[in-house]
Amino acid sequence: MLWPEWRQQQAARQALAESQQAMARQQAGLAALPAETLLNSATLLLAAIAEPAQPASDPAAWLAGPLRQSGSTLLHWEPDGMAGRWNLALRARYDGLKQMLEALAAWPPAEVGALTLEATASGLEARLLIAIKEA
Repeated sequence: MLWPEWRQQQAARQALAESQQAMARQQAGLAALPAETLLNSATLLLAAIAEPAQPASDPAAWLAGPLRQSGSTLLHWEPDGMAGRWNLALRARYDGLKQMLEALAAWPPAEVGALTLEATASGLEARLLIAIKEA
């Protein structure tokens, strides 16, 4: 075995051992906590995951999650020219588009003003005019 390869393997073994020791320390620290504390922490974490922040001031940040989860492809996103109105174009399969529209309907600041659909070889292309009310 060549010297540089041997050193890389030794460094990787050392990093693995250090990671395992750090994990063992974390597990010991968690084991020492009362079960109620862990349950409260887990409940808060699950609530934060279930209801992510939905900032009306940054609609692009909010749209990223539903786009990714629905498997949709963003084609176009820009202001409409009127305050609080945006043009959104995306490509998706039927179920992905349905999921995206459900996410928009569940987001109180957003209101879909217009929707056009076009069937293409690669899926549905949807164009939406979205009004976002200031909170």
